Amino acid sequence: MNIYVNELWSSWFDKIKSKVADEILNITDDHGNSAWQCVHHNCLAYFVRNCFDKPWTNHMALLILTRAQYQYDPNTILGTVRELSPRLNDFFNHFGLETMDDFLPDVHIYQYLTLKVFEDHTNAKRAKFASIYNSSVRVSHEWVRNKCQRDKAEKLFPFLLPKFSYLAREIKVWRDARAEAEATRKSETDAIVPYYPELRAEAHMRWNLINRLRKQYERALSYMKDNNLVPPFEFSYLENINEKAGYAERFTFCIWDKKSFVLANQDKFEASTIRRYRRKSDSHDYFLGFVKGVVITQDETETTISPTGLWFEELLRLGLIGGWATNADTNIEMRKARKEYLLQWGYGDEKNINSVPRPFVTEAKGVLTQGTFVVKMQSKVKSTIFKLEPLFSAATFGLAVIDIITTTGARISEVLQIKNTKDCFIVKNIIDGNQRTTRYLFRVIPKGRTEPENFYLSKESVQVIVELKNMLTRHYPNGQIPKIKFKGITGQLLDHESPYLFQYNYKGLNRQDVTACMRFLTHGMLFQDQAGNPVNLKPHLLRHAFANHLQQVQKIPIDIIASILHQKELKITDYYAEPTDSQVAIKTHEFQEIMASYLEIDSSVLRGPKELIDALKEAKEKVGVYTQALGGSCSIDAICPVKMACVGCGAKIPDPEKKQELIVYKKWAEQSVKLWEDQKQPLEANKMKIAMRNAEKELYEIGLIEKFRKDELYEPQPQYGSNIPTTSLATKRKRKTGNEDNQLGNEVY
Repeated sequence: MNIYVNELWSSWFDKIKSKVADEILNITDDHGNSAWQCVHHNCLAYFVRNCFDKPWTNHMALLILTRAQYQYDPNTILGTVRELSPRLNDFFNHFGLETMDDFLPDVHIYQYLTLKVFEDHTNAKRAKFASIYNSSVRVSHEWVRNKCQRDKAEKLFPFLLPKFSYLAREIKVWRDARAEAEATRKSETDAIVPYYPELRAEAHMRWNLINRLRKQYERALSYMKDNNLVPPFEFSYLENINEKAGYAERFTFCIWDKKSFVLANQDKFEASTIRRYRRKSDSHDYFLGFVKGVVITQDETETTISPTGLWFEELLRLGLIGGWATNADTNIEMRKARKEYLLQWGYGDEKNINSVPRPFVTEAKGVLTQGTFVVKMQSKVKSTIFKLEPLFSAATFGLAVIDIITTTGARISEVLQIKNTKDCFIVKNIIDGNQRTTRYLFRVIPKGRTEPENFYLSKESVQVIVELKNMLTRHYPNGQIPKIKFKGITGQLLDHESPYLFQYNYKGLNRQDVTACMRFLTHGMLFQDQAGNPVNLKPHLLRHAFANHLQQVQKIPIDIIASILHQKELKITDYYAEPTDSQVAIKTHEFQEIMASYLEIDSSVLRGPKELIDALKEAKEKVGVYTQALGGSCSIDAICPVKMACVGCGAKIPDPEKKQELIVYKKWAEQSVKLWEDQKQPLEANKMKIAMRNAEKELYEIGLIEKFRKDELYEPQPQYGSNIPTTSLATKRKRKTGNEDNQLGNEVY
């Protein structure tokens, strides 16, 4: 049982003592300790701020307590109260109710669910309330009935929420809402799954681009200072080089400070402002301006080809990054342009004309946020200026989230727990004869659990985490990642301070922050459902796509997927992994081939714990992470679900260093197809054809990894000032030392 007592908990608990009935306040556990010790301080804080002096104050207090006694996750309890309390407030105000005796669920909730009241509420909102209300009533009544002595139970009965006689599924709005939600989930997953490898590769390529810009900016800044130069100072370098076609893009940037920028744009400012800035000494608060991007040939001739430019240019132009767009904007035309642009990318509600969505806004200072001066000047001068470090930090956080979720399927709450300690990151050296294999993993507490569990990583993911750590060590003055409080409420073990990696300016990032970072990094990548509607990325959508890929494409059994996703309920895993419409259409004609290929594995038979334990004992040598995987690294810390048929297995992370193994395997499969066809064995020939396709798919994914690895090694040669000399398009790349794998484990923590 988690105990959350600390100084903060005590301060909130003291405030409820005079507001909650003694019968609830004095409930104890089996050891005679206050049951309230199991309630997280965040739940107490919300209760104090939103549930005091209400007719349902005691009812909500008992609900919180009973759920905590059943060890519900604090996030779940908080979400329950946040859903119920506002709706009860709506009911009492609308129907003119004064006491809980006046509240009749079969009348008031029924009217709500049959669309008689609150026309602006969606079906999903109504259904969510009904589902949470019914489950809360069930849990509270069950706990009082089964866990309390008769005399104590009788005293608590008046504080139980009244039952709603109708089952939620009997109400049409609930059925409609569930159907809508499932259809939306399928549609969005359908838009993401086909581009899963490309999404990861493009995220790496974009991070490489902004990382090169950061390095060029730092070099240009040093050059400017070393030569006693002052802003504005231009520098340029080559990007997006196409060596075969013989052309590239030349990006030109300008380093500014406040004084130089105002004096260079005097026609935009009052005379008094210009005089004030003339008197100012040179500042060191530098920012960048994107001057231009042009496509050039080998002899430096500019072409008419449109440059790719920076993927976030349009976001800067419209002022959508880091909190620039607010509902308080007085410029109606700009508000309209922002809203129309965001709607094109699937952000916001077309019906709600009074608000502009804010998908690229964080609460973390220094992550995407740009500062008052840059914000005002962007609007005033209509030029593309920005502070680079907030964008680079956002890109780094975004890449880490995308890479980790797409390779482990972790929840965002689990990703945020990653910290720079040896008990979180573990390096396993697996010895098999004379061969040593190094595996990397992190350990965090999954949802609904109390102890850390293993999440296996690819080499690329480890390298991304190393880059995240490097960014943080550069950010903090002493080069040390500070210990901070976890910005979440997952479990007792996270109540102490630790050097969490998802932090900035001494504060932890939350879900909204990392989602904004992920969306910033991937903006412009077009994902559409079958109806052509844009689909925007969310961390949990990537998790859905990960589960769907394992089940529908790779045919991993549902209980193994549940293990990979660290889920307790197989029904939930099954829901995540349901086929999308496109998959049903595409895969129907391949049904017999798939059944032939995976004949020995029936994913509809869910194995019980005892059977799994017995199987593990009998086949311990076949646990994936301890066995060599052809063409990559295995991520399953359990018995292999496909009997070591590694090619095509979704639990394997392709490794470019094992590319030759796949090439040999594919050649063998090609030869086997001809052999079986000659022997008139179509079933066996089909198996080999599937093996060929699986090998080709993994070789394609390895090609993407090789592409962003090569891009990562590119080091452009900067040119300073307005006179730009001719430069060959030949690229300069860092040389590998061969010791990268050995260094990774030391660099993580």
